[in-house]
Amino acid sequence: MDDDALNASKLNANPGGKQPKMRDTEIPVTECGPKVRNLKVVPSSSPPRYVQSMVFKAGDVLLTEKAERVLKAGDSLIDQAKGAVQVAKECDLYKKGMSMKGPILKTAQTTEDDDGFDDEDPDADDDDEEKGVVRDLTLSTIHVLSQRSDFKNEKCKLEKTVEQMGGRCVWLPKFHACCNAIEYVWGNRKKANRKTCDFKMETLRRTGFKTILQVDPTFVQKAFRKARNFMSALRGGADVLTMFKQVAKIKKERYVSHRRPAPAQYE
Repeated sequence: MDDDALNASKLNANPGGKQPKMRDTEIPVTECGPKVRNLKVVPSSSPPRYVQSMVFKAGDVLLTEKAERVLKAGDSLIDQAKGAVQVAKECDLYKKGMSMKGPILKTAQTTEDDDGFDDEDPDADDDDEEKGVVRDLTLSTIHVLSQRSDFKNEKCKLEKTVEQMGGRCVWLPKFHACCNAIEYVWGNRKKANRKTCDFKMETLRRTGFKTILQVDPTFVQKAFRKARNFMSALRGGADVLTMFKQVAKIKKERYVSHRRPAPAQYE
C-alpha cells in the first residue's frame, strides 16, 4: 500500500500519534448517516458524494472530546491524522458501545493463568480466531470503516503499477495453491530438474533456469485451465472439502457448438 492509502486497520482510535496521514477521500452519501459533520458535498457528483479529509484542518469540529470544539489556526491538531473515532463520527457511523475491535460476544474457556484481561495493548492485533473469541463486528470501528466503499476499493502499489502498464491484477485466494497455475508449472519443472541435477548448488544454478525455459507451452495451458476450474468451483460455493469433486465434474462436461449452416445457406 502507498503511505497515504486508506487502511482502516492502521488507524488509531484517537487523533495524532504514529498513525499514517491518509489521503482525502470521497464517500457516497448513501453510506453515511443523516447527521454528518465536517463533510462537504462534491459539486455535480453523480451519485452524490461527500469529500472527507483524513487530517484535521482549521475550522473542523473535534468530536472525540467530551466537549466539542472548533479547531482554530495554530491548534496542535491541525494537519494531524483524525483517528478512527473522529472519522466514524463525521460520517455519522459511530454508535454507542463501539470499540476498535468490537465487544466480545463469546470467548473460549479461560485458564487459571487467564484473568480475562489483555496484558498487551488492547488495540494490538490478536488472533481472535485461534483464541476462540467472537466479537460483535457491528460495534467495531475498524470493521465499520473497512466496509466503506472507499476503503474496500483501495488498490495497492502492485495493482496500480500493473494497471498503468495495461494489465489486470487478479488476486488468488490465500492458502489455495490449487488455484495458482504457476504452482503446477513450478512443480513440473522441479520434477524435470531432479532428473538432470546432482543436487549441488553449482549444478542447480546452471540447470534450474534452463529447465524452466524448456517448459512445454501445452502444459502451461493445461495448468491454467486446471487453476481456472478450481476458481470456478470456489465461486460456485464449493469449500475445501467439495471443490475437488466440483473440479472433476467440470472436467467431464463437454460443450458442443451449435450446428453450422451449410455453405449454400450463407447466401
